[in-house]
Amino acid sequence: MPQASLYFPKRWSCQWGLGLVTGASTFGCNAHNRTDCDIVSWQAKRAVLLSYLREQCPSVWIPMLLVFQDRPSSSRFVERVWRCHSNKGGTFLSMAEGNIEMVFTRVVGFTAVTLRGPVTHATTVECPPEGEWLAIRFRLGTYFPRIASANLLDHQDLNLPILPNGRFWFSELSWEIPNFENAEDFVARLANTGVIARDSVIEDAVMGDVPRMSPRSVQRHVLRATGMTLSGVQQIERARHAAALLKQGCSILDVTHSAGYADQAHLTRSVKRLIGMTPARLLRDQPQLSFSFKT
Repeated sequence: MPQASLYFPKRWSCQWGLGLVTGASTFGCNAHNRTDCDIVSWQAKRAVLLSYLREQCPSVWIPMLLVFQDRPSSSRFVERVWRCHSNKGGTFLSMAEGNIEMVFTRVVGFTAVTLRGPVTHATTVECPPEGEWLAIRFRLGTYFPRIASANLLDHQDLNLPILPNGRFWFSELSWEIPNFENAEDFVARLANTGVIARDSVIEDAVMGDVPRMSPRSVQRHVLRATGMTLSGVQQIERARHAAALLKQGCSILDVTHSAGYADQAHLTRSVKRLIGMTPARLLRDQPQLSFSFKT
């Protein structure tokens, strides 16, 4: 990977580094006339420098629209717990998503609890300023038996009623809104009351470890849990993996092979549809994306 060969000494000036990113100069190249430069290599180095500057030079770095924090989970139902806050209002790219999430939103004077289903294509989302979000990202295969996953597909979100006491109403029960630390306790209560279930076939099938059942049976399992076909979920997982590699500064050629695409044209079509822009733009612009942790 490109990062392995790069080193950014702390004596570098933050303003000088910003000059590299904004085009005042590059690693031995003129940013506005790069005919003699390896542009792919320059883009990869620029992406790594972007990450370095965000970490080392917060006083001069323009903050991202959304700042994320996430952690793994010990629950067999949960893949990740994440939270974020918005520094300002604006728009961001919401990537295609194979997992179901429960999202808790707090904006000034407003609280919401939303059950979000899988999404089959990228969309542009408007983000309010000074917002806070907590989300429980369920593992592939976790689903809600009383709700058809297909009915949650593509932003057909289920907004749950907020009660006067600050709790919310779901599945004929009153629930306390969890926090970043106790999300697993909340999920355990969901499981104990039969509100959620998990089909272990799904993760294995998505990873290519086809269980001992017919392809038609596997498709039925995947459709029940996600509302999508197996190939649809696999395409999303691969595109998100490719986007994570591009955000790290990997070259388009390396990502094509690492993510298992037939060629660069195949990568471009998939990433543009499922992530929201071409691989070249992802590498060059380092845009704000929805939550992603996979590499």
